[in-house]
Amino acid sequence: RYRKAIEFDYVFFNQKRAVEEWSQQSGPWAFWLPHAFEPQAYPNIETLKKYDVCFIGHVQDPTKKNYNGFSRTDALDRLFKEFPNFYYGSRHPAYPEKNIFEDAAHHFAESKVVFNVTIGDDINMRTFETMGTGSFLLTNYLPTLGELFEDGKDLVTYKTLDEMVKKVKYYIANEKERIKIAKAGYNKVIKRHTYQHRIREILNMIKRK
Repeated sequence: RYRKAIEFDYVFFNQKRAVEEWSQQSGPWAFWLPHAFEPQAYPNIETLKKYDVCFIGHVQDPTKKNYNGFSRTDALDRLFKEFPNFYYGSRHPAYPEKNIFEDAAHHFAESKVVFNVTIGDDINMRTFETMGTGSFLLTNYLPTLGELFEDGKDLVTYKTLDEMVKKVKYYIANEKERIKIAKAGYNKVIKRHTYQHRIREILNMIKRK
């Protein structure tokens, strides 16, 4: 990818560490363009809460640790034991419409806490998609998150598995706070983090150059 990117005047990475790596190797024309979400693909759905916790995603190699020092498997194993009223969704080739787009948005909306655990130090698409559906997001702490969102206002983060469990319990029990944060996160994403916004960022960058 780096060899191919040399052919271009502008290179956009959705992970900030890649910008730093690229700049060290090849030049200063790389830019950070985080993931975003598409409102028509992940609509804001209002429905009754059926689940305490929801996670949609794949389970990776349990030896692969994230920025906080634990794997996705570590986190899910702990949550499954602590919160049996749990929706877990993963994609399967036989059911390509399941757990993606509007189907995923329905499950987010049915859940009090939408749980996210990133791989490595990457802000993933699920971060934006969850908030874009108006759902409450609990995700592991990453330094770059603070450049986009305010912890405790737009979303909530955790650094350890014990803190993760504690915060899930707290926000299940405290509905008003949970709803307030979910609304703030939705407003932030709608105003700043759709793919329309990302396209404008690309075009504005080119115009400035």
